[in-house]
Amino acid sequence: MIKAEVFGNVGQAPELKQTKGGKDMCRFSVASTKKIEGRDPVTSWVNVLCFDEMAALVAEKVGKGDRVMVTGRLEVEKYEKDGVERTSVTVMADDVGISLKWPKRQGAGGPKSESDDSWHGF
Repeated sequence: MIKAEVFGNVGQAPELKQTKGGKDMCRFSVASTKKIEGRDPVTSWVNVLCFDEMAALVAEKVGKGDRVMVTGRLEVEKYEKDGVERTSVTVMADDVGISLKWPKRQGAGGPKSESDDSWHGF
């Protein structure tokens, strides 16, 4: 088992679904861009999957563009698309939190709307 820590910006809004067994499941992507002087920036994408209570909280509190910290188990899958071999990286999240170092969205980590006053942090 490989443990991973991912820091980056949420690329797609977290999507809450139910498994066949009725458990909450949330999927989203995180982008991290590496900037090297004299070169074009390189962006890496990681898929994140979380379950149960954390899945519901992430879907409610985390939005596109938020800077997050994710820890969990790394799963790598190779597949072929249009004759090209590709690699998909997914973190099976143990923990997800809002990073306040470089928040992107106004009020990142807080309520998504003014009427949502239930946020007390992760």
